Formats: sequence, C-alpha cells, structure tokens
Amino acid sequence: MQARLRPVAYSLLLLLPTWVWLFFTLVPALDVRFENRLLHFYLVSYTSLLMALSGWLLFIFLHDVRNVRLFWILLGNALLASFFLVHGLTTPGALLAGFNPSVAWSVGLAVLSATLCFWAAVLVSRPAFAAWTEQHQRAILATAVGAYLLWLLLTFAADDWLLDLYARLGDVLTRFIEWSTLVLLAGLLVAALRLIGERATAQRRILLVAAPLLLQTLLIEPNAPQWQLSWWMFHVWLLVFFVVSVLILLNEYENLRRFRLLPYYAVFSLAIIGFLTIVLSESVFRLARDVLLEQARAEAEDLGAHLAVLLSQQVDLEMLRGNTETPGSMADMVLKQVEGLGRVRLLSLADPQGRVLLSTNHQQIGRRLPLDAPLTTPSHTFLPVGAPMPSGEYGDLAPSEAPLLQSVLPVQIGNDAALMLLITDVSGLIQRAERLRWRIVGTGVGLMLVLFTALLVLVYRADTLLEKRSAELRQALDSLKRAEQARLDLTRMIVHDLQNPLNVILGTLEMVREGVFGTLPDELDAMLARAERASHSMSRLVNDMLEIARLESGSFTPRKEEIHVPALLQNEADAFRHRAAQNGTDIHVEADHDLPPAYGDAGLLTRIVDNLLSNAIRHTTDGAITLRAFVHDGFMHVQVADTGEGIPPDELPHIFDRFRQGKNRRGSLGLGLAFCKMATEAQGGRIWVESEVGRGTTFTFTIPLTPAQRLEAHP
Repeated sequence: MQARLRPVAYSLLLLLPTWVWLFFTLVPALDVRFENRLLHFYLVSYTSLLMALSGWLLFIFLHDVRNVRLFWILLGNALLASFFLVHGLTTPGALLAGFNPSVAWSVGLAVLSATLCFWAAVLVSRPAFAAWTEQHQRAILATAVGAYLLWLLLTFAADDWLLDLYARLGDVLTRFIEWSTLVLLAGLLVAALRLIGERATAQRRILLVAAPLLLQTLLIEPNAPQWQLSWWMFHVWLLVFFVVSVLILLNEYENLRRFRLLPYYAVFSLAIIGFLTIVLSESVFRLARDVLLEQARAEAEDLGAHLAVLLSQQVDLEMLRGNTETPGSMADMVLKQVEGLGRVRLLSLADPQGRVLLSTNHQQIGRRLPLDAPLTTPSHTFLPVGAPMPSGEYGDLAPSEAPLLQSVLPVQIGNDAALMLLITDVSGLIQRAERLRWRIVGTGVGLMLVLFTALLVLVYRADTLLEKRSAELRQALDSLKRAEQARLDLTRMIVHDLQNPLNVILGTLEMVREGVFGTLPDELDAMLARAERASHSMSRLVNDMLEIARLESGSFTPRKEEIHVPALLQNEADAFRHRAAQNGTDIHVEADHDLPPAYGDAGLLTRIVDNLLSNAIRHTTDGAITLRAFVHDGFMHVQVADTGEGIPPDELPHIFDRFRQGKNRRGSLGLGLAFCKMATEAQGGRIWVESEVGRGTTFTFTIPLTPAQRLEAHP
C-alpha cells in the first residue's frame, strides 16, 4: 500500500528554510560573512554539473514511459540544475575575471524554468493539455534546450552586450523574473497543498518538495546579504532539492524492467572526471601562479631599485618632511617618474616609520603604511580580484578589479632610508597561468575522456548483453508461468474427474455397509471397511491436491474467524479414536478449555490436524498420540505428538517438500505435510517437526490469536 503524504511533515518542510532565514535575521551576529569565490565556483559548478548530468540522463531513459507528468518533472529538474550550473560557472574571479550578469540572472531563470515545468506537470490532469503534451514532446524539448543554449551563448560569447543590457535594464528584468516566478510559485504551492493526504507517488513527492523550497529560495536570495551565511543557505536549499528529486526519480527508474548500467556509469564516471579536473586545474594553476608571482616579485624589486635611483636624483626626504603646502606638486613629479609603466597602479614613498611622503594617490600623503613592525626586507602580498585594498591609516581604496601584487620595499633615497609601496597589475601573469592551466587540464581531460569513451563502449556492450539475457530470462519466466498454469489447470481437471467417481464409490460403500442391500457377512464387511478407509484416504489426497493448487495460485484466501481449539482437537480425537485403536494406539487431548480463541480458518485447521493425525496413526503401533494446545508469544501452539517409529535425521530438512517420501512413509504420496505447511503459512503461522528415531515425533504449528488477545499478549 502506498504511503499517504502527512500534513505535519510537509508543513515542517515548508517552513524550515524560512525558520533558518528568520533565525539569521534575528541573530545577525551568527550571520557571518564568508566570501570565498573559488569555493562558490567549485561547489555550485560541480554539484550542479553532477545533478544536471543525472537529470538529463534520467530524462533520456524515463521520458518515453508514456507518463506526461513525469516528462514535465524530468524536464524541470534538468533545466533547474543546468541554469544553476551557469550561476556557478560565472562566479566573478574564478573562471571569469570580472562580473557577468548571468551570475545574478541564472538563479532566477533556473527557478522560473523549473516552476513553468512543474506547473505543466500539475496541468496534465486536464486531458486536453495531457494530449497536447504527448503530441508535442519533441517540440517542447527542442524549445527548452534551444533556450538554454541561447543563454549559454549570451553568457560566454556576448557578455559585453549582456553587460550593457544589465546596465540599462538590470533592475527591471530582475524584478520581472522575480515577481513572475513568485506568482507562479505561489499558485504551484496552492496546487501542491491539494495533494496532501493523497497517495504519495514519485511525481507528487517531487512537486511537494519543489513548491516550498523554490518559493523560499526566490524569497531569500534577493534579500540575504551577499556572501553572508544566510546567502549561502539558498544554495543549500536548491542543492537539497536536486538531491531529493534525483533520488526519487532514480527509484522510479530502478523500478523499470529495462534497467541499464549505462546511466550509472556515465554519471559516476563524469563525476569522477569532473572532480579530478577540479583538483588538477587548481593544482596546476596554483603552481604556475606561484612560479610566475615569484618572477613578478623579483621584477617589482628591480623596478623599485630603478625608481629609487630616479627619485634620489630629484627628491629630498628632508624637504618632503617639511613641505606641507605643496604635496600635490611633489606627487605630480612622482607620476612623471612612472609614466609609461602601465602595470603600476599605486606608488607611494614613506619614511622608515611608514608615514607616506609621496604618492600617486594624493589622498594617501600624510597617512601611514599598514606595517606591523619595522621593515628591513621586501614584503609582497598577492591581492586577487575582489580583495580589499590596504586600509586603516593608509586609507580605504575600492576592492581590486584585477589581480594585483602589493610590494613594500626598503629603499635608499640619497643618503636617507625610505619605504616604497608598489601595487602592480599582474593580470598578464595570471593570464599566462590560466593558459598553462587550460593546456595541461585540456590534455588530462582529453585523455580521461578517451578512457571514458573506451569504457563506455564496454559498458554499452555489457548493457546489451544484460538486456539480451534479461529478455531470455523473461521469456523463460513466461514459459515457466505458462507451464505452471498448465499444471494447475491439469491438477484441477484431475481433481474434478477423480472427485465424482470417489463420491460414487464412498456413497455405495456406505449404503452396502449400512445394510440397504441386506446383512453382510463379517469377512465381507471388514473388506468393505478397508475399501471405505482407502477411499477416504484417496478423497483426502484429492482434496490436498486441490487445496495446494489453490494456495499456490493465490486464488484461495483463508477465512478469518474465531476458533475454539480445545473443542476442535477433542472432535478430531473422537473421530480418529476407532481407527487408532485398530493399531493399539490411544489418543489423548491436553488442552485447557479456558484457552483464548485462535484467529484463522477452521476448515484449514481441521484439515491440518487430520493430516497430522493420519500420519501419526500410520506410523504408531501399540503406542499413544497426544494432541496439545497452549498459548505462547501471542500465538496458539498446537502439537500432535506420537510415540511411533520416528523420522531419520537426514529426512527432517525435506519433510515438508511435495512428493518427497521417506523410507518409512508408507501409503503416502508426500502431499499431506506439504499442504500442512502451506495452509499454516497462509494463516500467518508456521510449522516445524522434532523427532527421534524409535522414540516418536512431535509436529508443532502456530495459529494467530484474535487481534485483541495478541494485544494483551504484547501490550
């Protein structure tokens, strides 16, 4: 039975992201700033790539199952991950040096495209829309993929046009995407709330997870301060949705008979290739950057020495210390010295205590360099894109828009010691490191893709063989089912054809023995009695065959009724007592009449005891048979124990197999015990045997108590 969606659990899911955001809003001290552009780039790009691959592969393998709602859900999931991937790839200062509007718009487009698809998944309940979707699936897919490829083209090939559009209409377009998506998501949430209490199919689960998470993502993303912990959380909610939806869809895929290894191999292999690419890329880039920055440090020190020589010819530090009226003219003189040195963004000259005497930025004159201690050796600091420039007494500058190298150099100006601050643009060096990175990474990824393709062929071949073998197994299974059905039909036919003549024989024998045709001689009456017993045995065998066939086919459902087991056992003992006496065997009943009623099929229970009693009488001579009943562990236990010849240990594991006859099982086809096992298990019980050769055998089976009695036994 399918589980039903629980309103309480859904409400918690609905409110969890809002609670987290409100918590950070109310406790701003915990909403710490964590700006790490590379982490954002790698985390979002890698996880989105993995989810996009999973989404598109699941779409490829599941969209043709003739379920239009699943088609829209698969498409929405794939587009959400794909657009969010662009958000990660356009992180400023990672793959792209500067700002790209796509980093802001891609989140809104991801949520908007997914919302439109999920809305379509809700609307397929209308037959007209479902029929339209089924007719135009290829056109819908082509439109969605075309729109995504166009967005990739605008992002990476027309970024200047995109920047111009963002400058002119950025706020308008952002608000339009946000509000239109907000309205659609609100409607989707209302539609999803109507699904609460219905059967939780895979598609409904995804819609119920998507509506609250996407809605709250859209509300949190524009309101949370960038790089704060609350801002990072909206990434977490989207990634949570990715994982949950992919797991649900994966379970849907694994329920298909045409299960393939190929998508698993593709996703996990590409995930590993992506991870290795990230590690290789970052390692090569850092190594190349460190080597080139070491070269840049040496060049900065040479440049500082050269400038010190030039400044020594024109600048007197003592004069500068005393000049408080014309610092601008002195700064202009410095600017002339660095004219033509385009890489120098800032040049400042300070006394040994760090007080700035000259600077290309006039506002810095008179302030102090950010020194922790007197400087005697060159000091270099790399400032990546977006890093804050030196602050404090030295003054606040805008964050860097290019990678810079900050060098503080002890120099000699004439006879005076001084400190020189150089901030140089190292974009060229970083670009060289980037080119080296992509050459090495491209080679490595190319080799990994060659290996991936070769293994892909092998996995595809394995998938083909598995599909072929699966088809053969399905064909064999169908053949077995047909053969089993034919056997069951034959059994029913044989049982039906045997029952009629057996009933005639039994009826005739009873009439003859009752004296309808006159008094019989004793010898003839004894012979007819043996014939009557044999006919009854044959009738039980026929009935066993019929019941086994019905139990195996599942067409027989045991009744559920209260059974007074002690009375049933007493009736069985009375019915078999005369037959047992002919073997010199007594039958005893040990059952408390105050036992609670069992809960099962009285007819099946009687047949089980009949078979076990018949076996006991057949294999017991001059002994005793005991019928017991007692309650243990919430079940009624019934035992048929005899003092007969017992069963050899090597036969015990197979005692309940059909048509399995032991050495001493005389007059039996091996169906009675098989029927007992199947009839007991059909009622929710079990049966087992304990035996010792020469000392006797005990069969024990269990039948459930009534629900009320079981509750009392296990409170």
